[in-house]
Amino acid sequence: MKLFINLRPPGIILHKEHICIAADLLVAAKTGDTKGFTTANELWHQNGNDIAAFLNTANPEHFGLNDWQQMMKSHLDLTLCLYTLLKINKGTFASKDNCSDLLD
Repeated sequence: MKLFINLRPPGIILHKEHICIAADLLVAAKTGDTKGFTTANELWHQNGNDIAAFLNTANPEHFGLNDWQQMMKSHLDLTLCLYTLLKINKGTFASKDNCSDLLD
């Protein structure tokens, strides 16, 4: 089965990893697993950089790598802040104040 997974286009693999890491991140946040949260958050941001690099290769003249990286970072930060604001994680890893600049 792994043979077929490895034949999928890189964008699909990166997106699947993105969703799976996000799930791990949110479970760690909800359960108060600080070490798990930190690890997942680092992996999630690395995956975001990998996605940015992939998207940059698709059309490098329209958006530069730095633009893609900034968009992905904003996406990740906003996703985590919205999760916090929905009070699923009780504000353990982010606070409303830390999110206000993303929501303006």
